[in-house]
Amino acid sequence: MQNNNCDYLSFAYNTLRSIGVFSSSDSTKWTQWSLNFYRAIIFIVMTSITVLLMVQISVATIDLSHLARTIDIWTVFFSGMYKWSYMTVFNGEFAQLKTKLTVIQAQGSAAYGSSADEFTSNYLKPMRNISFWYMFSGVVAAIFIDLYPLLTYPKGDQSDSQYYNDPKSYWLSCWMPFKLNENWMFPVVFACYSFASVFIVMIYLGIDTYFFGAIYAVGGQIELLNTSINNIENILAQCKYN
Repeated sequence: MQNNNCDYLSFAYNTLRSIGVFSSSDSTKWTQWSLNFYRAIIFIVMTSITVLLMVQISVATIDLSHLARTIDIWTVFFSGMYKWSYMTVFNGEFAQLKTKLTVIQAQGSAAYGSSADEFTSNYLKPMRNISFWYMFSGVVAAIFIDLYPLLTYPKGDQSDSQYYNDPKSYWLSCWMPFKLNENWMFPVVFACYSFASVFIVMIYLGIDTYFFGAIYAVGGQIELLNTSINNIENILAQCKYN
């Protein structure tokens, strides 16, 4: 029987599914509709922020350091959204990678029994741990960066308008290219930026983890095959001398 605990790419696959890239294999009409709605919200929010960052770049500024940071963040957002959109559109093809590896694992279990499952589980354990801490540390770092301005740049004697329109009030000194005139606009903008930054981090780290896990798993199958071939050679050698 196949050991589900050593299933390939489950953590990375579920991470990408949580951000709308992959869909459930047994999804119903309503769950698919909900997923499409979720994807639409993500696309609208992330694209809006990316476009606004591009507009911000075009706004004349004498602060070159701020301009450079804005360009860096815009590049990250643009490339991240491109990767997310591409993988979402062709999610079936990318999901086959996990499916094929699972089939190979099942064939190995059928051919070599529980020893193959044990080998796979032990081989994948370090990769699963690395993937988890890689994703966890990245998300924690993103949240810390988001909250950093609130912790280190208090409002002080500034008026609400001054504080809300000060780029230092936002993470990495990046802000929307329009003036905030209402108090409720600041938490909305701040929340959108925070969501977007964590989402972008999950895109990059999720994709990295998915493909790194696939490469690592293929390496494990090659090692398992090599071990099996060596065992066969040893058995044949013993039979020859006997």
